[in-house]
Amino acid sequence: MTQGTGGAATGLIWGIKASFLSYLARMPDLQSSVADGAVTTPANGFYFPLVSAAEYDAGTGLGTLRFGGDVRFSAHHGMLFVMFAQPWLELTAGTAVLSVADPASYPTLDKRVPLLDVEVRAWVRHGDARAWPALATTLRPEAVELFNDVYAAGEPFEPLDVRAVVDEPREGSA
Repeated sequence: MTQGTGGAATGLIWGIKASFLSYLARMPDLQSSVADGAVTTPANGFYFPLVSAAEYDAGTGLGTLRFGGDVRFSAHHGMLFVMFAQPWLELTAGTAVLSVADPASYPTLDKRVPLLDVEVRAWVRHGDARAWPALATTLRPEAVELFNDVYAAGEPFEPLDVRAVVDEPREGSA
């Protein structure tokens, strides 16, 4: 995670799905790439850097946290292709959704696919950042096709760890 102004790390860490990554690791023709600020973590997860918290309202706890980075996997002589690029965490009243750039919109990546339903919990302070550790996730119906219908809607995926430095509401502001 990148550092916030007071030393708090910011970004999103996600392990995708352990069984999926294990399956990929057994593919003799697996090709993978991590780019645009994304990196592999020591715990076999992926880090996506915080790009913007401008659409997140710290007073209400609602809005969008935008992350950068691009993680791709290809195998089965190109028959399997999965891309996780530019994840956004959208927090609304009582729900949260992680979306990614729609691979079908490549190369512009101007469309999004809702990927995961994300557990909604209160944030905790981590230095000068807000942190949402170990948020449970499940696959959304719109994303089933991204995995060639191998996983059903509602299938648990790995939890998310999120940290973001946001503009805090000022005392006395509405």
